[in-house]
Amino acid sequence: MLGALARQRAYLVAWAVAIGLIGAMASVPSALAFPGQNGKIAFSSFRDGNFETYAMSDTGAGQVNVSNHPDFDYGPSWSPDGTKIAFRTNRDDTTEIYVMNANGTGATRLTNNTSFDGEPAWSPDMTKIAFTSERDGNREIYVMNADGSGQANLTNTPGGADQKPAWSPDGTKIAFWTDRDAGNEEIYVMNGDGTNPVNLTNDPNTDFQPTWSPDGSKIAFTSFRDGDAEIYSMNSDGSSPVRLTTSPGLDFSPTWAPAGTAIAFASQRDGNWEIYRMNADGSGQTNLTQNPADDEVPDWQSLHLGAARPAAGSPMFLPLVPAYKDCVTPDRQHAAPLDFLSCSAPALKSDYLTMGTIDANGKAVQFAGYVRMVVQRGNPSTPEDESDVTLQLNMLDVRRKSDLTDYTGEVQARMTLQLTDRQNGAGSQAFNSGTMVTIPLAFKAQCTETSLPTPPAIGSTCDVTTSADAVLPGMIPEGKRMAFELSQIEVTDGGPDGLVSTEDNTVYAEQGIFVP
Repeated sequence: MLGALARQRAYLVAWAVAIGLIGAMASVPSALAFPGQNGKIAFSSFRDGNFETYAMSDTGAGQVNVSNHPDFDYGPSWSPDGTKIAFRTNRDDTTEIYVMNANGTGATRLTNNTSFDGEPAWSPDMTKIAFTSERDGNREIYVMNADGSGQANLTNTPGGADQKPAWSPDGTKIAFWTDRDAGNEEIYVMNGDGTNPVNLTNDPNTDFQPTWSPDGSKIAFTSFRDGDAEIYSMNSDGSSPVRLTTSPGLDFSPTWAPAGTAIAFASQRDGNWEIYRMNADGSGQTNLTQNPADDEVPDWQSLHLGAARPAAGSPMFLPLVPAYKDCVTPDRQHAAPLDFLSCSAPALKSDYLTMGTIDANGKAVQFAGYVRMVVQRGNPSTPEDESDVTLQLNMLDVRRKSDLTDYTGEVQARMTLQLTDRQNGAGSQAFNSGTMVTIPLAFKAQCTETSLPTPPAIGSTCDVTTSADAVLPGMIPEGKRMAFELSQIEVTDGGPDGLVSTEDNTVYAEQGIFVP
């Protein structure tokens, strides 16, 4: 029954406008765009006798039923990373919001309300979904966590209707359409928490279905300001509106291509509703679906390409060896087959620390050291971010160079690293892949005297266990896989005062191996 009524909605739009009941179109959502490469276009189709979620390429090829459910599924909304689709459905005899995987599997109910819940819109960071609800007796904008928890009202317009939220790409604003101005439909924008609503269109005609361009500079929308439903575009502050379509039929539901170069929309110009695409300036309008049944409410998937990665790369254990100065002015030649120039005698890099070695300083050989890194995997079923990388530095038999006594200052492990990860950007771009410039990472350890009886005497122990998130808070976000490319790891001494914060630290040990 509801599926049949939904099918009639498309043909009743013109009549609803003629008698001033534009609110009847509230079930026609628009879409959000997230920066990225152009993926598939999801849309609602009646070709199987009820509305189902279909997907196709951005050229119209490969049209496939994704939802495959006997009940009404309508208004698909891609997640920013392109892996999930939120939609409204009457599968539970009420109109609720569900989310499913991009291939239609794993459908999960998010809302549970006897009134209308629909028009879902993902936040750019994928943590929240804004939506429209009638649970307060009229249509209001609500927000919830992506798992359906924490549902809260953002707007409160008694007697009016606020609907079809659209999140700005940076996540700070939500555009929506409302009849709070004496019943005239206008496009508003408010802060992400519902504060400071501002009228963008200020036009006596009906403006609705806002959708942001991927760069956030423009908003496409549907308007009756020229006597017919057409697609328009304006600057994000409401200035410079431009008409993009001039069809004698109804043009609804614009959605931007993630690359920002095109707009898909639904049009009734061919007698039934079809999905069209056009260039961002309105040129090149092309019918993509060409199906005798109604195809409506497109939404364009954003593709964020990943990066090559290994199956595993943890734990990493790096032994430490004493650091010697580079051979700058050779005075010897090494023995064959390594008959390269060399320097004699070797000189430690550190001006302050050494380690016991019988033939060098008469002390027993006791030094052993390492840097260890272990990936701590997160738990996607919990709201906490447990992902991290454990960092450990351990050294035994650390002595003052001057008198070979136990060193009780600080040492510091330092390295430069280059990250390639899936959080290359802020806000809506947080799902892109990218490679950072090299950045420093350092952590220090306190050295303490070793309480062992003599003989054999042994130098200090320097030990610390910390984590990447403790050193650089937020460095290891859960679910944003990354590859660390590391420079050679160095351990520096604490200089003459034993504090690594001073500028006169020198290198004591470096990663390497020892061949006895």
